[in-house]
Amino acid sequence: MIPPDLHNQLFKGHSGEEAQATLPPDFPTASHTCTDPSAEDLSSFMAQTDCVVAFPEGWTKRCTQRRGGASAGKWDMYLTAPDGTRLRSSVELLSYVVSHRIRIDPTYLNFDRVIRPGVDVSSLTPGAQSLIRKIKYLEEHDFDPSGLSMIVKAPQAPKARKIRSRDSAPTKSHMSLSKLSQRIPPLKPKHEKYLQRQLAKVQYPSPHQIRYMAMQLKLDIAVVSAWFQKNRVNPQTLLSQRLESTDMMDTNELLTTVLSTGTEAEVIRENAESDQVCGEL
Repeated sequence: MIPPDLHNQLFKGHSGEEAQATLPPDFPTASHTCTDPSAEDLSSFMAQTDCVVAFPEGWTKRCTQRRGGASAGKWDMYLTAPDGTRLRSSVELLSYVVSHRIRIDPTYLNFDRVIRPGVDVSSLTPGAQSLIRKIKYLEEHDFDPSGLSMIVKAPQAPKARKIRSRDSAPTKSHMSLSKLSQRIPPLKPKHEKYLQRQLAKVQYPSPHQIRYMAMQLKLDIAVVSAWFQKNRVNPQTLLSQRLESTDMMDTNELLTTVLSTGTEAEVIRENAESDQVCGEL
């Protein structure tokens, strides 16, 4: 039985699962026993659903995997002290250390599924790391638990913010036609005809014009933008088509006119004509 004052000190900072170990009344029979965890190959040993590790100093740890219920597959860890005392939580272990004034190595005498001495502390669960800090405090303060409540959780270093490179984000110009097709839902015939009429007037609508068309059709802006990206004609193709259809226009003048369709200058010019271009449904 843990004294009330000591109980309050030990329970500080522990979760309900640690404080109230809802475990079976007795330990199950282990299917495998390891007597020298520092030397034995533990890979097959840890695959056992029930196992016991015996440490040289007289401590044993029993690992039992739950077989039924909502928590099936989880593990319960039990410690047995050299004098036969069974400990089922970190609180009981701290109480035992204080009352017996005994030094232990909590890097493996804990309630994690760790059975080999010398493990990396950072690989342990927060509960085991908290136990290590409290055991260290007790050993440094002559096993006086009065200051345990002052021990707080070790601060974690802030995670480095991942900066996404602009080059890593797919741009509209780099999207394949198959991906564009996935972004464009089937349009109503009247919407398709409207956009085809606008496409005949302007191959590269400005963002303002895209928004206006989307508002007129009550469609998402991304849908209208993707539709134009998929259906607009490449400037080189447009040049070839016009060269084939006319021999009246001066070639240099035609080249300047067609290539300017895809330039920023054309986009700026078409901003001023948006009402004329997008005014019909």
